[in-house]
Amino acid sequence: MWRRALLLYLAFGSTAFPAEMPGRVLFLGGGESISACADCHGATGEGNTQSGFPALAGQPEAYLAKQLQDYRSGLRASSIMEPIARQITPSQAGSINAYIATLPAPASISAGASNLGRQLALVGKWEVGVPPCDKCHGTNGRAIAPHFPALAGQRSAYIIDSLEAFRSEARRNDPLGLMRKVAKELTREEVAAAAHYYQAQGRKP
Repeated sequence: MWRRALLLYLAFGSTAFPAEMPGRVLFLGGGESISACADCHGATGEGNTQSGFPALAGQPEAYLAKQLQDYRSGLRASSIMEPIARQITPSQAGSINAYIATLPAPASISAGASNLGRQLALVGKWEVGVPPCDKCHGTNGRAIAPHFPALAGQRSAYIIDSLEAFRSEARRNDPLGLMRKVAKELTREEVAAAAHYYQAQGRKP
């Protein structure tokens, strides 16, 4: 809390919280009724493996904007993110997204990476209609916005949780239901392999 107050004071002096603040300040320190993004997603957007919050660093601005809109509308369900998204003004959201898009992808974590993960990422599982992950998510998982996020450097636990949510249809904001179809055709071993492969594709330390 003291860190948030200090950031706001340094940025705006002793005046009351302004309605619109720069994305970096909102991300690191929050606002009048907005929690700091960094509290859950890390000061550099690297995510939090222990608590399951994803890395935001490395995500395109257009993808971030779509997810916030989906949370706001209820298309993407989250007891944490839905109320936050509804409190952020469009201007604040744009400012936050623009700032996050400047953050480099998280560092590579190669633990658990396997040939199976590489196979799914680069070749796919065509016998059941699953294309290579890179076909939609971009070369080396670097994203194709606005619908397909960066996977490079994303925490494997979050990728696994997301695919399980698509499998159960708890998450339904994928274009044309594509990810729900993919998730249902992959075994849990394959899901884990793909997740660990992409976690290892982040920015090298």
